[in-house]
Parts: sequence; C-alpha cells; structure tokens
Amino acid sequence: EVAKAFAEEVQRELGSDHLWPGQTYCEMEPARDRAEALAIEVAMLKRDLEAIRAVDPKAVLYTTSWTFLARSNENVKAFLDALPDDAVQVWEMPSDLERGEPQYRQLDYFHGKPWLFGFLYAYGGTTMLHGDLADLIKRAKDVAADPKAGKCLGIAIQPEALRHNPIAFDLLSRAGWNPNALDLNGFLEDYAVR
Repeated sequence: EVAKAFAEEVQRELGSDHLWPGQTYCEMEPARDRAEALAIEVAMLKRDLEAIRAVDPKAVLYTTSWTFLARSNENVKAFLDALPDDAVQVWEMPSDLERGEPQYRQLDYFHGKPWLFGFLYAYGGTTMLHGDLADLIKRAKDVAADPKAGKCLGIAIQPEALRHNPIAFDLLSRAGWNPNALDLNGFLEDYAVR
C-alpha cells in the first residue's frame, strides 16, 4: 500500500520515465541466514514491482550492483531471476574501483538482465582532483568492444559528491556517447579550449 501510494504521488508530481528504484537491502541483510535473506529480498522486489506497475504498467525497477558486493554469483542470479527481463535493470556502481576483473564479468554480465556500465567515482568526502582518465577511457572501450556485453545499455554515473573534479565527469559523459571515439590527448585539448 505504501509503495503504491508513493508511486502514485511521484507520478502525479513528476510524471514517469518508467524507471523506478528497486534497491533492496544495500549494505545490510534482512536476516542472518543467507537463504532467508534472499527470500525476503525477492519477495520485497516482487511486491514493489506489483505495486508500482499498478500505477505505471511500463515500470522497470533498477538496482545498483553495490548490493551484490558481498553476495555470491549464485545469490545474485537468484535475485535477478526473480523478475522478467523487461522489469529490471542493474546499474553497476564500482567499476572504477576494480583492479581485476570488472564486476559485470565477475557476475556473468548480470545474468542476461539489461544493465549499465557504472562509475561511482566520487565517494562521500572524495572531492579533491583525482582519477586516471586514461583508465576511464580504457574501461569504457573495453565494455563497448566486449561481445558478451550485448545487454549493456550505456553508462551510469552515480557519484556521492557533486560539483568537483569536472574533467572526470565530462570525460565519463562523453564515454557514454561514443567511447571508441575518445582519445585522451584529443579530449584534453578540447576540454582546455572549452
């Protein structure tokens, strides 16, 4: 009832792009037993979808992959399999932290669900100039060239701090349009002119 009332109010005030938050228990678990926690999360996800689709029949729930950091691949698959492909998207968050295999590969390309390649990039309090621009370009080009990344819809930029380090966010925004056209030297020259 609360989820439906919330969706009605949001739709009345803002309209809808059909994307609705579907994050469950991020950075916490609703039960100590992993199987019980998964059952609670899946039930919550399904009930939220039912309530929101009663208001917006084209609703798609998005969840960030931050929720999956402490979960097994099997657990993530069970969570994502609870909803049909047209009802869920995964917005990857911590790819800018990975120094090994990116999360989308660790989790088997989010098990065939639509997803966005993601950057958290600025954690709360991380507001100084920082980052590896060449690596950001490389990561964006890698996912664009990956034949298994066919369900990747684009880039999600989800910082915890705003109005700082504009060069990195400008670069990430351009990577979302056409990562293969990016060249660091050309980007820096263009950025300096602008």
